[in-house]
Amino acid sequence: MPHLNLEYSSNCHGFDAQATLLAINTALIATGEFKDVDVKSRAQAFDAFQIGTQGGRGFVHVRLSVMPGRSPETKKMLTERIVQVLVEQTIHVGSPADLQRTAEINEFDRAAYSKDHRAA
Repeated sequence: MPHLNLEYSSNCHGFDAQATLLAINTALIATGEFKDVDVKSRAQAFDAFQIGTQGGRGFVHVRLSVMPGRSPETKKMLTERIVQVLVEQTIHVGSPADLQRTAEINEFDRAAYSKDHRAA
């Protein structure tokens, strides 16, 4: 735990999803809230997307799923840190000019979550 889903519009030319995943994982681990081995992240680009009614817009969004128990302040700190990383990772993305970077946290139902980990 946690699971991180990075979604982005395919018109983000020059966006490096792999580097962004590593940067976000590094930032999350640095907060002390998560262990290195527990942060699982993945990225998906979307060719079919629409923001409002006009073209030329894009997005990069992170959904972080965590176990319950963190304070609202901690969750806010985590989303702000993620957005900071997204800004840093998209500073050189030239297109689209109108780019939204967002993050949210969802909490798992602890009773409905199962895990098995075979360590190396």
